Amino acid sequence: MPREDWIAIRQSSIGTSDFAAALGLSPWKTPVELWEEKMNGAEDIESFRFDNGHWYEEVVRKWFTKYKGLKVVRDRKIRIHDKYEYLTTNLDGIVRREDGKKSGIEIKTVDPMIYRHWQGKIPLYYQIQAQGQMAITGLDSVFFAVQIGFHDKKIEEHKFDREWWDCTLPRLVDFWESYVIEKTPPPPVNSEDIVRLFPKSNGDVLMVDEHEEIQRVVKDLLYTKSQIKELQEDQKQFEFMIKEYIGESDGMKDLADQWNVTYKTGKPRLSFDKKGFGVDHPDLLKKYTKEGNGFRSFRITEVSK
Repeated sequence: MPREDWIAIRQSSIGTSDFAAALGLSPWKTPVELWEEKMNGAEDIESFRFDNGHWYEEVVRKWFTKYKGLKVVRDRKIRIHDKYEYLTTNLDGIVRREDGKKSGIEIKTVDPMIYRHWQGKIPLYYQIQAQGQMAITGLDSVFFAVQIGFHDKKIEEHKFDREWWDCTLPRLVDFWESYVIEKTPPPPVNSEDIVRLFPKSNGDVLMVDEHEEIQRVVKDLLYTKSQIKELQEDQKQFEFMIKEYIGESDGMKDLADQWNVTYKTGKPRLSFDKKGFGVDHPDLLKKYTKEGNGFRSFRITEVSK
């Protein structure tokens, strides 16, 4: 289908690549960010890296067939859940197995440095994607074909976990019906979500009763900040003592090789003298100075009694 139609369908549904985000298990996107995309439209990804991943899929299909002896055919479809039309998936291909059955294939290209963080396992957010693909298509397995840089590969077959899907499906349905359809954002999970949902303050100040739960949270934060301040003072004193010992040297090392301290002179840094430039060229400074958006600053202080 035309790319515009593909984007429209993805906009009006949760694709399996979105499942981890909807469940709050994606390291890249929170449920609030996903909800915003469904409300306002996601940006169309256009980059060399994105395109290169798609172009390289054909290469991965070829070496998968070579090493597994299984034919892979492309699957140019968006598949829709038989009950919930807002749950969709598209496969990188269909694998024809020796027993006559079919499996899906999920192709990933990953930088070797990033692959190290996988610790030899397919990340959870990709496993969730594959389980969703199997649930929607009825396939009983998905092969992961991972291209690791230009020098290594990984092939791993994952079977459908019915018990997991039965527990997960209601959460996906709830995300769409409670948040997307109702146009109500899901609960925030980090401070960035708070900024997205409440970018500006309205001038009101909330009065909190002494019995409300938020009282405990505020007092816990005040205590934590006081502990941090004490530790930072200790850190400064320890650093001073070590710097004094090092003197003009570049650092010091432990003979038993348990630690290493450096205190080197870095290269001089260049900086822009905005004040001086403004004195010499006030019109230019005004012309090229733009007013940015205001941001909400968070401060907490303990009132002295």
